[in-house]
Amino acid sequence: MCKFLYLLIYSYKVTKVGKEVELTKSKSSATKVTINTVTGTDGVKYKVTSIGPKAMQNNKKMTNLIIGANVKSIEKGAFNGCKKLGKVKIQSTKLRSIGKQAFKGTKSSLKVKVPSKQLEKYKKILKKAGLKVKQVTK
Repeated sequence: MCKFLYLLIYSYKVTKVGKEVELTKSKSSATKVTINTVTGTDGVKYKVTSIGPKAMQNNKKMTNLIIGANVKSIEKGAFNGCKKLGKVKIQSTKLRSIGKQAFKGTKSSLKVKVPSKQLEKYKKILKKAGLKVKQVTK
């Protein structure tokens, strides 16, 4: 059974009952977005551990993004076409995979800040996601 949570402008899919969710869709018009934890309509606090395919594709407003410490995967095309996105901070040290073209179509001046111990690993996976190695810093 697949359970979905709909909270205003974000949609989530429960991946581990009572504990974890995937961000599946966003209709946010916020310029600064943090993906970390969310309290569901059931009153339970969930960790956002993944960002689904095309979850924030073509977001026209977002300029700053913080990817919280619980995120383990970012699916293909998650931020594709976010043309104003200029800063991304990845707090997670658990990030295992980033899908193809997850950051394709973002600003060429986009800077992604990652935890220093993960710099080399994250450079490799972010390159596959559509970024240039020089865009990734610690």
